[in-house]
Parts: sequence; structure tokens; C-alpha cells
Amino acid sequence: MHNAEQFLHSKELPLPNKKQYTLASKEKVTGQVLGDSEAKNIKASQDAMEKNKKAVGVGANPKPGEAYGIIRQRAEPDVVQSPYHFAPVVARDGKQTLTVEQTAGRADAKTTNTAHPILDMYKVGDTKDSFQGRYGTKDGYGEDAIAIVAQKHGPETRDVTPEPSERPAKRRKLF
Repeated sequence: MHNAEQFLHSKELPLPNKKQYTLASKEKVTGQVLGDSEAKNIKASQDAMEKNKKAVGVGANPKPGEAYGIIRQRAEPDVVQSPYHFAPVVARDGKQTLTVEQTAGRADAKTTNTAHPILDMYKVGDTKDSFQGRYGTKDGYGEDAIAIVAQKHGPETRDVTPEPSERPAKRRKLF
């Protein structure tokens, strides 16, 4: 998502760290901010599907300056999987879109800018060659995955909130 957001904003954005992260994209149909949590990304994709089925899935139709996103709807237990993949659109000709993508699954995702992007093409509306058609498969992000369009948002920086198990224990008064 970070690579796509940098394309959307035409500039480098801060990498996430243990203290802060940046939200820099929103789902096009609903306007919901993306990247806050996997659950919120799933909800944004489902809300977009409910609001306008023709604008998501094989109908996801980003313009240059926007991005495709595919959101996994459920994680398989004990399997390391990427929850989403985003691809910024840099050019289009009719229904053909050209993207510049970086992929990092959970196992190899690191907060670095060292992965080299690839160019790929998708055909809006095509069940096989659309973004949904390529990634919304059993071997991809799942047959129930939802392709969306992401747009520029903010950016806004948020502090990381530690999980309850990571928070320091409260001291109890003894007297």
C-alpha cells in the first residue's frame, strides 16, 4: 500500500515505525480511509460493494493517479498471507490500465524502499484480465476478495496504539 500511496501523492511518505504510521489513501466509492487496520480495510471494501457493485470487483476502474486495491476478506488460520495488494495506475488506453507495483507478503514485508517495482497491465471489466480477475482467485487473495479503487487522502500521521498485552501494567496502590 505504501508504494501506491507514494504514487498517489507524487512524493515520498514516511515509512511506518513502532511509534507512528501514515494514512494516505481512501476507498473511492465510500470515501473511507484505508490502512488503519485490516478489519477496517475489509469493511471499506464490503461497504463499497454494497453501495455500488459496478464500481468494484471486475468493474474497478481507476484513472491515472488512482490505484487498484484487492482486499482479502478472511485470513486462513496458521497461514502467512498478505491482507491486500495495491497497484497505482500510471497510464491507460481505453479499458487497458498500466500499473507500477511492488509486492511484499507478510513473511518478507519490511519497512524499506528496496523492492523494485514491476509494470503490469489490466483490462477493466474483463473477468480474466481485470485486477479482480488476476488476484481474486483461490491461489491469489481468495475468490471472495474485493477489488477497489483507492484515491489520495491526507496524508495524516497517527500514533501506534500498543495492543493490551504490550501496554505497561498499571501499578496498584497497596495502601
